[in-house]
Amino acid sequence: MNQKIKIAFIINPIAGRRKHKDMAGLISNQLNKEKFQAFILETCYGGHASELVHEYLAKGVVHFVAVGGDGTVNEVAREAFKDNATLGIIPCGSGNGLARTLKIPLKAEKAMETINDFLKFKMDVGVINENYFFCTCGVGFDAKIGKKFAKQKTRGFSTYVKTTIREYLRYSPKRYKIKIDGVKYARKALLITIANAGQYGNNAYIAPNASLNDGILEVCVLKPFPLIKSII
Repeated sequence: MNQKIKIAFIINPIAGRRKHKDMAGLISNQLNKEKFQAFILETCYGGHASELVHEYLAKGVVHFVAVGGDGTVNEVAREAFKDNATLGIIPCGSGNGLARTLKIPLKAEKAMETINDFLKFKMDVGVINENYFFCTCGVGFDAKIGKKFAKQKTRGFSTYVKTTIREYLRYSPKRYKIKIDGVKYARKALLITIANAGQYGNNAYIAPNASLNDGILEVCVLKPFPLIKSII
C-alpha cells in the first residue's frame, strides 16, 4: 500500500470580506483521503502561519496549502521555501494576486480539485532585504497602502479603494536612486514595484508582461499623476 502524502492546510479564518467558518469542513469533505493525510490548522494571530509551517516541517510535512489572502500566502510561502517545501493555495482574500496569476480557481471547491490533482509548478522567487517575495514588492505609495490596508477592520475591494483614495490625497511622491544591471537611474516616483507576477490582485496589473518562471524580475516606475487619471 502506498504511503499517504502528508499535507498541512493553514487557514486564516478572517481572510477576505467574510469569515470562513466552514473552510475546515470543506477541505475535509473534498480532500482525496486515499492520497493525502491532512493536517487542518487555523491561525490565531499575525505570524502564526509561519510558526505552524516551521512546526510541521519538523514533523516531516513538506506540502503546505495557504488558505487565505496574499498575506497568508506570503507568510506560508516564505517559511516553506526555506526548506524547499511545496505550496498550494486556496484563495480567500481580497486581492488573491498570486492565485489569479497561477490561474487557481477563486471558488474554494474548484481550488480543492487542483489540490487533489497534485500537479507541481516551479516558479521564480525574489529576495528583498533577505526576505522572499513571490508576487510583487515595492516602495512608495503601494507599500504604504498595503500597510494601511492590513490594519483595517473591514476587508474587501471597496475598503481597498477607499484607503487608496484617502491616502493618495495625503501622499507626497519621493525621489529614488535605482541601480539596474549596473546602470544607475534617479527618478521621482509615486511608487516603484518589483514584479515577479504581473498584478497586485483583483486583476490590477502593474507589469502585464511579467512571468513567474522566466528568471526575470520587472522593475516598474510609476510617475506621479493626477488622481482623476486613475478613475478615467
